[in-house]
Amino acid sequence: MFKMLLLAGPLALLLILPPDALRFELMRAARSEHHSAGRLLGWRLFGTTPIATLLALGIWHWAHSGPLGLPLIVFTGALTAATLWMLFWMRTFIADPLHPLRPIGFVSVTLASWLSIPLWLSAFTQLALMIAWMSEVRPVVLLTGALVWVLVDAFVVVAGGESGLGQRFIQLEAAQRRVGRWLGSVLLVLAVWAVVLSLG
Repeated sequence: MFKMLLLAGPLALLLILPPDALRFELMRAARSEHHSAGRLLGWRLFGTTPIATLLALGIWHWAHSGPLGLPLIVFTGALTAATLWMLFWMRTFIADPLHPLRPIGFVSVTLASWLSIPLWLSAFTQLALMIAWMSEVRPVVLLTGALVWVLVDAFVVVAGGESGLGQRFIQLEAAQRRVGRWLGSVLLVLAVWAVVLSLG
């Protein structure tokens, strides 16, 4: 479990650096109207925890679906990392800074969650690479890894929404593109490493 936490923590931090639609909405709302850190944290966990949990359970069942289940997950994770690398090079996945603000609530969080596709692709890549690194695949391992990512992500939302540096970052598209290119390159290297480990 300790090894899994060492792997999941840094990888989770790498995967969540570029803002997604939901994080961008929450940060902009925090800048324009008064919201407590607890409320932002609650809404972010509401949007991310169910999807991360479903991803972890789905990947675990996929890994046990047959003799090719585990290798297919690893290779799919590598392909997803390559896809993210290309997408991050093409554009930054945030909402238009000029569009009208919506109050933070169930509808806005749900819609923004569905628009955060790159974030969920990153989470899938994280879980697939974790499977390649771990000697055994158990639901508790994947669920813990998914929750590590969710908690780190929530911390970034709260810290970014309340700090001037975080608010400036979400407005600088050039900076986000640089981070995205660097992140995509790291993901690609990790994916190749995972494939090599799975073949060995």
